[in-house]
Order: sequence, then structure tokens, then C-alpha cells
Amino acid sequence: MLSIQDAKKTLEQMGMSVEETEKFGLICEPFINFHKFLMKKYNISSEMAENKTKVASKEYLTKNIKGDESQTELFQIVGRGMKEYAILEGYDFDLCEELENNLYELVTMFTTITFKLENDGKKIKRD
Repeated sequence: MLSIQDAKKTLEQMGMSVEETEKFGLICEPFINFHKFLMKKYNISSEMAENKTKVASKEYLTKNIKGDESQTELFQIVGRGMKEYAILEGYDFDLCEELENNLYELVTMFTTITFKLENDGKKIKRD
């Protein structure tokens, strides 16, 4: 997994402002803390904690996505999945809420970045 600092540098290279990259770091912090919680609870590596989260997310999405959801609804389902997994793991409820909200915000942020990069690429191609 990329460190937050590496990810922030990459985002800056992609054209994000320092303020946006700082916001990204703050949004990611709860996920880092949840992974640390899993690592401590199960005495596992960061990679194993990440894998546990990935598997739980895939299972949740498989059960809860019907196929006719809007992009916003999909983001909300992903956030709920993270929250429910954290609750099942015994994580603090308020922190679970924060995971849900931040995941939605993180996905929205990356959608905005992708859209911006696509549009910037089109501008460059026309010039």
C-alpha cells in the first residue's frame, strides 16, 4: 500500500493543490487507524489487514449491488459496506460512521480528479 505521503506527492503531480492533498490525507486517516485496529486485534500485517477489508468489501458489494444504481448510490453502498464491516469487527461506532462518510468523500474526490485529468488531456490534445 502506498504511504499517504507518496499518494499526496502523486496527487500533486497530477495537478491537485496542496490544500486538496492535505484534505486527502485527513480523509484517509480513519482508514489507516482502522487498519491499525485490525492489525492489533488479529496480530497481522498491514497487507493482511488490507486484504481482510478488501474481501469484506467485495462480499458486501456482491450482496448489495443490484445493477441499476446511480454512481452516487454506488458510492453510498461502498461507504455502508465499510461501516458495517468495521462494526462487525467491534470498532467504535462513531469511528465506523466516519469511515462511511470519508469513503464516500474519498471516492467522490477521485472521481473529480479523474474527470479533471480527462478534460485536461482533451485540452492538451486540441492544442
